[in-house]
Amino acid sequence: MSSSNSSPPWEQPESAHPQTGLTVFNTFTKSKVPFVPRKGNRVSWYGCGPTVYDAAHIGHARNYVASDIIRRIMEDYLGYDLNVVMNITDIDDKIILRARQNHLLGQYRAQATALTEQTIEDASSALYEFANASFKGLIEGRIGRAIGSDDDWKAFALAVDDGNDSEFVASDPKASMNYTAARNAFQALVVARQTLVAGKMSRAEAVALVDGCEDVLAPWLDRKHRADVTDQRIFRDLAAYWENDFFEDMDALNVRRPHLLTRVSEFVPDIVRFVQRIIDNGYAYEANGSVYFDVAAFDGKNGHFYAKLEPSSKGNVALLADGEGSLSKRGNEKRSESDFALWKRSKPGEPTWPSPWSAGRPGWHIECSAMASEVLGEQIDIHTGGIDLAFPHHTNELAQSEACFGCQQWVNYFLHAGHLNVKGQKMSKSLKNFVTIKEALAKYTARQIRTLFLLSQWNATLYFDPKSMEEAIAVERSLSNFFTNVTALLRDSRLHQQGSDAQRRILAPELELLEALEDTKELVHRALLDSFDT
Repeated sequence: MSSSNSSPPWEQPESAHPQTGLTVFNTFTKSKVPFVPRKGNRVSWYGCGPTVYDAAHIGHARNYVASDIIRRIMEDYLGYDLNVVMNITDIDDKIILRARQNHLLGQYRAQATALTEQTIEDASSALYEFANASFKGLIEGRIGRAIGSDDDWKAFALAVDDGNDSEFVASDPKASMNYTAARNAFQALVVARQTLVAGKMSRAEAVALVDGCEDVLAPWLDRKHRADVTDQRIFRDLAAYWENDFFEDMDALNVRRPHLLTRVSEFVPDIVRFVQRIIDNGYAYEANGSVYFDVAAFDGKNGHFYAKLEPSSKGNVALLADGEGSLSKRGNEKRSESDFALWKRSKPGEPTWPSPWSAGRPGWHIECSAMASEVLGEQIDIHTGGIDLAFPHHTNELAQSEACFGCQQWVNYFLHAGHLNVKGQKMSKSLKNFVTIKEALAKYTARQIRTLFLLSQWNATLYFDPKSMEEAIAVERSLSNFFTNVTALLRDSRLHQQGSDAQRRILAPELELLEALEDTKELVHRALLDSFDT
């Protein structure tokens, strides 16, 4: 069976066992297809877990709650025997960068025992460097020179209407966020200079400057001192902290925990063996201690296809680069821009694990392929995650797994949860336009948030705003009132029913109610079989 999106063929699984009639929307086909597990009633399920470097937001909640709802329907209602595995990505460029910057900024803050000219000079240099890097191409076009002084910054701020200029805002999704960080730093510097002139030089004034400039100081300190960070516990401690925080949020949202949890840091030897097998099969190559997947050697060869999930994204250099990570720019090592890292040679200031190629670490995509296969075998029934992972992450997972095992369909069903949008944009940590799960739960109950997600199809875009939450609260209230009324009626019936008086109790209204109940149950059953239509 093939999709309508120029995808290569997708093979419908077959089974001699009776089926439930469930159909699911499969990203492979962009359509609803019959769900047929490989082993009767048993279902293998791999879900992409979080990269643990910061607080989980309500966009993450949408993905994990949607998966939890599907899981409960399959487990509790349809009676499937699920084996749910989820990973924790605790080795990643984002974690390395955040941990290193937090460490260096914490050191700098601790050493700031007094406000000095040097502290102000450091913060100024950090601001100018941050602005020039963040607004590259715009600065010279607006003021004719790079920013190297406070007057230059003031001129640029005036030229972009203090960050409100429409052309400036549209130039980059991160333009407004980065401008806010730079403006906050500049304002902190103005206050610090006035404070120093007034003769106030205490540690409190120094810390206030560091805190006000932390978004520009952190990358500046990292550029200067990253190689000095050699203790690998710095990276592990950050990941462990945010992993614990993530599960606190999941428990608060009543999301069931996976049957098995895998952490990248616990599977590095398995990942090394997985990469070596791909090299041996002719689909990867080593370059300067790193290993890359050879897309050209794979795509169209031996029945393999690259970018099966999103054929239109094949060759999208921006998405591919984003998937490689911010620390992975390595010159001309790759044979093609489409190739992606399976193993990364670590640079100074990055954690390392041994391998035949270098002291390094796994690439992002290979982590899930190796861990899922190690636990669930060479083929998986269901793979879940957010739709933003379809390309390149899940695309690359498929390619490297099929290259490793010599198969054409490593996963049978990809179920991707839709985006959660706020103010017209996808909620994202990188854009800092997110509401954390803890912030959402301070305002709404877990049941209200889950109701919001139930009111939208799990794979559709969902809008998170006060209006949508008002609707969810109203629905949740009506359901709560219904169950309260039913409970009261049942209690009242038990109190007044003292045995039979030989009078018929089941009359026309009762029969009508029973018929309506059966009809409704059938409608609900059909809806849930129709790709979990809540």
